Amino acid sequence: NTKDKFAKFAHNLISYQLPRSYLEGYEKIKKKIEESKVPKNPKIIITSIDHIWNDVFKLYSAQKILNGSKLFVTQHGGMYGITDLNLGEKIEMRIPDKFLSWGWKQGIRKVLPFFLQKTAYKKINKKRDASGLIIPIMDINLIPGQEFLQGSPRDKMGVNKYIDNIVSFISQVNQNILNTSGIKYIDAYKCDYTLKSLKFKFPNFKFINPKKNTYAISNRFKLTVETVNSSGFLEALNLNIPVILIYDEKYYSLRKSAVKDFKMLKKVKIVHNSP
Repeated sequence: NTKDKFAKFAHNLISYQLPRSYLEGYEKIKKKIEESKVPKNPKIIITSIDHIWNDVFKLYSAQKILNGSKLFVTQHGGMYGITDLNLGEKIEMRIPDKFLSWGWKQGIRKVLPFFLQKTAYKKINKKRDASGLIIPIMDINLIPGQEFLQGSPRDKMGVNKYIDNIVSFISQVNQNILNTSGIKYIDAYKCDYTLKSLKFKFPNFKFINPKKNTYAISNRFKLTVETVNSSGFLEALNLNIPVILIYDEKYYSLRKSAVKDFKMLKKVKIVHNSP
């Protein structure tokens, strides 16, 4: 019954922000663990994302760690080690015994420089008739706080700016190139605001949902145009796939150790601040 606008706003967000498993369902989760075939006394538990999204795995791991198991987390995304403020990374530096990175360490004791395991043993050969651009997009939730992905927009104003950047870029590309280009999207997100906005703006453009990583279909296209400083960009660099990044500094904040690398990427016109 308050007139305080922020209090009303915060109250409306509660159902989106507070996981149900924090309030109920403990016995149900416990039963799932007991019925599963997971090891009863593992020495080491290794995960990439289940410690973030899987409540059953979280509880199982917590119980085993209390009994002496070790938890190793492998890097699963491209913003780790690059962005100035990555809340997920900060938490993950506290939870596991070891964090296996894609090659960086930066003086953090529990970080072990590993490799980009998603592209291991993979090789991409461009087709001779490759043409056009493949432009992956990310649909970001409009409700603040649901996504703690530093390097991507975190509110509706940022998302609108993100969409404007893509529209500005596409609008300046030669039509002959656009005829064989495509926007790649993922339909797993709960929000499709970006996708609908771009479909409205470019009704005749090719939109594809191949269920594969961008690098896996990049052999059909001349150039990959990444719109978020994330996994896809690093995967393309790692596999030597021609790629550029549209990099908006308004929602990308680099840590000091990455500034030099990005200056080099700008110098050779791989990274672009302006669409």
